[in-house]
Amino acid sequence: MAPSILDSLDKKNLNEFTKDFKELMRVAIGMHKLYSKSAQKLAGRSKKYKELIELFNKKYDEIEIKITKSIDELNTEIYLNSDNVKELFMNVAAKIPGLKSIGTAGFDEAKTDEGDKFSKKMSTIREKVYLSYYYSSKGSDTIYIEKKEDKAMILYNPDIITDELSAEFKICAFFGAKKVDFDADFYHKAASFGFVDAPSSRDVREFKSNYDPTLME
Repeated sequence: MAPSILDSLDKKNLNEFTKDFKELMRVAIGMHKLYSKSAQKLAGRSKKYKELIELFNKKYDEIEIKITKSIDELNTEIYLNSDNVKELFMNVAAKIPGLKSIGTAGFDEAKTDEGDKFSKKMSTIREKVYLSYYYSSKGSDTIYIEKKEDKAMILYNPDIITDELSAEFKICAFFGAKKVDFDADFYHKAASFGFVDAPSSRDVREFKSNYDPTLME
């Protein structure tokens, strides 16, 4: 089996992050669904969700979750503790199996098998990068990473991000599992939050529409 960028991480840290991160995304989809129906229904949960996010951020120092709201949307954004998108790409994203192509203004500008063209495109990465991966068992996936507020924001696909084999999960885990405060019991607080049932495919599609990386082109 090919080496993974996660091999260098403490296994206890990684297992803890994986468990918590999946719970986080389950609750995020549930909150988004509830908010899209009626923001008033969140009156009793909005503060509790904010406290849940604060607990996650306290527990995982190298990754930050932020909540943004509009009139009809509640979004859960992911920020990685890196202010250099090019270094993040070279040291993390480029080392994940399945990378197919990259771009700086859109997807698929240079493929990994295009030699000099790919190398030249890598050299132009500055504050954002468009990544395309291909998994033989799952098909294609796209990721957009942008420098924002001195960190790197990753625009993610909720269908994919909790899949431990996906590039999105591995990038988040690489940062999140570096440093863990085990005194913060995030999992049980999230599990008691509600949204007991796993999100339906429709819930995920509705949530995904707000995070489609192709809309960033």
